[in-house]
Amino acid sequence: IDQTHLFKLIQKVLTEDAYCIQKYVVMHPFDSMGIAGTGCMYTKRIQEVAGSPENFKQFQDIVMDKLEKRFTKSVFIDGVNANVISKDHMLELIREHIFDHIVVLKQRSEPRFLLQKKGIA
Repeated sequence: IDQTHLFKLIQKVLTEDAYCIQKYVVMHPFDSMGIAGTGCMYTKRIQEVAGSPENFKQFQDIVMDKLEKRFTKSVFIDGVNANVISKDHMLELIREHIFDHIVVLKQRSEPRFLLQKKGIA
């Protein structure tokens, strides 16, 4: 995907003056190496939801509407706070994510850091 084209599309999509960002954590089990009964490990996912402050949802509503259907035998942890940021700040964060993406190549001696200049994979 062409980065410039994608960013222009996002600029058109973001129509609110401010956005509320809610953070939460989902911890869920998975079987080691995909073999049932070999011991259980847990993984942690940090999630963020962004939307207009008027559409702010209580954490229990997010769990009931979205998370409990997707994750079974899981623990949901509320990030407790929600930040409100301006549209300009949101666009700057997205611009950084699209245009300043760094890829890390792990090598035997030292990792190499490469700036992704063209396209998004």
